[in-house]
Amino acid sequence: MARYIRVLANGDVKSPHEFLELDAAPEAAGDPGYLNPAKGRWAVFVDERPDFDARWQDLVRTMPANVPSGPVEVGYAVVDRPAETVLAERLQQLEADRYARETGGMTINGITISTDRDSVQLIDSLQGTLRDEIISSVRFKSAGGQIIAGDLALVNLLRQQLTLFHQALRNNEADHIEAMSAILEDEEIENKAEAIGTHDAGTGWASKVVTVP
Repeated sequence: MARYIRVLANGDVKSPHEFLELDAAPEAAGDPGYLNPAKGRWAVFVDERPDFDARWQDLVRTMPANVPSGPVEVGYAVVDRPAETVLAERLQQLEADRYARETGGMTINGITISTDRDSVQLIDSLQGTLRDEIISSVRFKSAGGQIIAGDLALVNLLRQQLTLFHQALRNNEADHIEAMSAILEDEEIENKAEAIGTHDAGTGWASKVVTVP
């Protein structure tokens, strides 16, 4: 028993998720599912999805020929996305990955700290307070639940390593941006969408665990 899908006379698929199971395509008025061929018809739906790489390809429904009647199969086809589109998608994901790493916390000499932007501002404020000798020491609870006691030297160390960590992340993001953008400009690369889509952007990221002698 075949599965049928409604196809309009202009070739557009109508209600692609609604199927009708019949022993044969309806051909005459009064048959179940019959449509006027001048307005639409039922076509065989081929539910066989080919393998595709979602990083740079799309799986799209094939459109039947623009004919008012006659048998036709509606299935799936693999289509490469434009290289420019793939690049824009990868850069957007790259930025999101870098931001997640940047704000996901880090551990410095066993002290786990939050690294979201509000927490960074608190560290800056604490550093200024100690530098101005308003207070000489601090105690605080780390993001890991530890009670930490220290002075300006400790806070300076935390801020220094946090700055180096953030800058390393942004440097690596820039390296990947340049590498993928260069693919788009390289005339020797035949399938730029595939090259950009398969570029490994998971390399080169700074560790969030740092030990300073």
